[in-house]
Amino acid sequence: MSTLDLYLKEPQITFFDKKGRIETSEYAVIGCPYDSTTSRRPGTRFAPLAIRLASYEIESFSLRALKDFEDVELVDLGDIVPLYGNVEKYLARIEAVIKDLKKYNSRLKAVIIGGEHTISLAGVKACGDIGVVVFDAHMDLRDEYPLGDKVSHATVSRRISEVVGESNVLLLGVRAFCKDEYQYAKDNKIKFITSLQIIRDKNNVIKKISDYVSVYDSIYLSIDIDVLDPAFAPGVTTPEPEGISATDLLDVIYQISETGVKLNAVDLVEVAPPYDHSEVTSSLAAKVLMETMLAFR
Repeated sequence: MSTLDLYLKEPQITFFDKKGRIETSEYAVIGCPYDSTTSRRPGTRFAPLAIRLASYEIESFSLRALKDFEDVELVDLGDIVPLYGNVEKYLARIEAVIKDLKKYNSRLKAVIIGGEHTISLAGVKACGDIGVVVFDAHMDLRDEYPLGDKVSHATVSRRISEVVGESNVLLLGVRAFCKDEYQYAKDNKIKFITSLQIIRDKNNVIKKISDYVSVYDSIYLSIDIDVLDPAFAPGVTTPEPEGISATDLLDVIYQISETGVKLNAVDLVEVAPPYDHSEVTSSLAAKVLMETMLAFR
């Protein structure tokens, strides 16, 4: 029995109402309704369902790509059943499922909907030796948080850097971090670009980002939705002011795709539906995922 049979719960509602097959699809959506280490505003476990529901109300034609998402073959495999109390074991399930997907179809790109940001560690491990681009308001470079916990939403980028190597991680849109995280990034040559740099000098920043990703055959893209200003994404676990706009985010994603680098997998995390007024954040998350898939098609 494969991990797909063991750990996945078949969806009643699929992303954009898609009903593709593993063997022929370009993308495979996997929900990870998990928020066990959330430290401020819980509720990201409700995001996979909320984002799927929001996708039903979004126009499938993209003005940016001039492509229709209806033409994209996608399979929604449902959610990896939560396992609370043991984050490492749940991450191992995610990693195993993503690896198994490649056995069925080597060209499948995983689209992981969280859930808290910790799940990105499993996605990166499943994809192997690649470049990692993380959109996030926070550096998430603490060694332990809370004290004694090595694996949590606040340590995930540090754990990822230990997997792929510090020089293979790029943090985008950061603006909230402690002194130790800042020093760790500087000492270990982890590249980061702040939200203010993107806002004030987007064209030059985009060129720097393009130069960074162009050396890789493929990348793992992690989108913590709190990279956006709370005006655009209020329904998150840890909102931070002075964020980038939705337009900034999609401009950068499309520019990355235009370098020719392949997308190995993408996740979108930290949407918290209990704090999401009028489903603004869930709708934006669904739109961002749609546009990302079209950009890298």
